[in-house]
Amino acid sequence: MEFHSIVEAVHAYAGSQPDALCLADAKRSFTYSEVWGRITCAGNVLLRAGLRPGDRVLVEHTQDALFSIALLAVQAAGCVFVPLERGVSLERLERILAETSARFFLGKHSAKRLPDGVCILDTAELCENCANAEEIPWDYPVPSSDETAEILFSTGTTGKSKGIELTHSNVIAVAENVVYGVEMQPGNVEMIFAPLSHSHGLRRHYANLLRGNAVVLCESVVFVQSVFELIDRYTVTAIDIVPSAMKMLLKLSGSRLAGYGGQLRYMQLGSAPLEQAEKERLRELLPQTRLYDFYGSTEAGCSCIIDFNREPDRAGCIGKPTVNSEIRIVDENRNPLAGSSAEHPGFIACRGAMLMKGYWRQPELTESVVSDGFIYTTDRGYFDSDGYLYLLGREDDVINCGGIKINPEEIERAALRYAPVAECACAAKKEAASGEVPVLFLLLKEGELFEREVLMAALAASVDANKLPRDIRIVTELPHTYNGKLQRSKLREELNKG
Repeated sequence: MEFHSIVEAVHAYAGSQPDALCLADAKRSFTYSEVWGRITCAGNVLLRAGLRPGDRVLVEHTQDALFSIALLAVQAAGCVFVPLERGVSLERLERILAETSARFFLGKHSAKRLPDGVCILDTAELCENCANAEEIPWDYPVPSSDETAEILFSTGTTGKSKGIELTHSNVIAVAENVVYGVEMQPGNVEMIFAPLSHSHGLRRHYANLLRGNAVVLCESVVFVQSVFELIDRYTVTAIDIVPSAMKMLLKLSGSRLAGYGGQLRYMQLGSAPLEQAEKERLRELLPQTRLYDFYGSTEAGCSCIIDFNREPDRAGCIGKPTVNSEIRIVDENRNPLAGSSAEHPGFIACRGAMLMKGYWRQPELTESVVSDGFIYTTDRGYFDSDGYLYLLGREDDVINCGGIKINPEEIERAALRYAPVAECACAAKKEAASGEVPVLFLLLKEGELFEREVLMAALAASVDANKLPRDIRIVTELPHTYNGKLQRSKLREELNKG
C-alpha cells in the first residue's frame, strides 16, 4: 500500500491491525489503535491552543514512545516537527527559535529558558492524558506529500548548524531506502538506541511505522540488564544503535548477544564508522545476523548500504545505492568521472526522492550544493569494478602534505590495529615546508602503555612512508558531535591556533 506520509500509514494500520504493537519503551507500550487515538487527541489539543497548519513546533527529545506520539501529532495537525536535543544550550535554543519563528514548544526540561510568547506544553501530560480524554473525532486531512514534515538542525561537524527541510515525500523515500536496504520483513520489532532527535534514529523509527512494524525505544546501554529484559519482553528482532553505544554494549554484555543469534534478523549501525575490532566481534557473536553499515546524510538519507557480515573483506566500503538513490562520482567541477578508482577518486554526488527540499530559509546555500537534482558533497570516494562505493573521507579532512593527499581514515584504521589504542583521530597541522602534516591523536585503553616505535612499525606495515604521522599525541578524550561523529575539525582548529 502506498502512503503519502508516516501519519497516513499509522492511521491505516490503526484500522487494519489495531491490536498490533506499534511503540514501546521501558515504561509503556501502545498498539497502533492506541497510538492513533493519542495522535488525534494531542493534535486536537494543539490546534485548539492556536496552532496553525505550517507552524513550526519545537519538540524536546525524550527517547520514549511519548516523543514519537508528540511528533506524529504535530505532523498530523499539518505542522512542522523541529526536534530539539534534551539539555540543548541556551544559544542553540534561541537560534533555532529565531530561525523557525516557532510559537509552540513541547517538552519540559528547557521550558524555563524560553522567551515570552512561546506556548509551552508538557509532552508527557499532552500524550498520556489523552488516554483518559473524551474521544474527539479527527476532522482534519492528513498532510499531503509535498508539505514540509520536519526541519532537522545539524549538530555541525563543520561550522554553523543548518536547518534541513524535508517534505513528507522525502521522509517516505528515506524510510523506503531503509526498508528495502535492510530487507525488512513483516512482524519486525526494532529496538532503537539512536536518539530520535537526530536523523539516524528518527528514520529507522519511520521505516518501521511505514511497514506496520513495532519500535522499542531505549535510551542507554549502561543498564545492560534492562536492555536484555526489553529484548526478551518484546521479542526484539532488530537493533539500531550508534557505534559508540555498540562498543559499550559489547564491553558490558560480554558474549551475551550470541544467545540471540536466532532471534536477531539484523542490526543497523550508523552515524559514525564502526571500528574494525567491533565489526569482527559482532561477526563472531552473530554469524547469521545481517550487520548493516550505510552512507547518507540528513540532506539525503540512507543513500548507500552494505551488510558487512556478507561482505567482510571490503574495508572502507559503504555498499551500493539504495532503492531511491542514484550516486555518481564527479570531479571538482562537478563533471561525472568516467572511471573512478582508489588511485583516482572524486566527489560523491547523490540524487533521489529522499533529497531534502532545501536548507531552511537559506536558498543561496541550497543552490550552492544542489544542482540538476543532485546534491554535491565534499565526501571523496570511488566505485570499484563490482559497483561498490568506497568512502575516503571529507575533502575538508583530507591532508595535503606537499601535494600528497592523505586520507586520515587510512591512518586511523591502521592505528586501531595497535592493541593499546581504544580510539584515535588524525588531523592536519599547518607546516611551512609541506603545507600540512598529519598528526595522530590516541586515546589508549585503560591500563595500556604506549610505545611509539611499536606503533610506527605497525603503521608502516599498511601506510606509505610519506603518509605516516609526523607527531603522535596521547589524549584523554576526542571531540564528537551529539550523535557520535568524530569532529576532526576541532582537532585541526586546536592544532593551528595562533
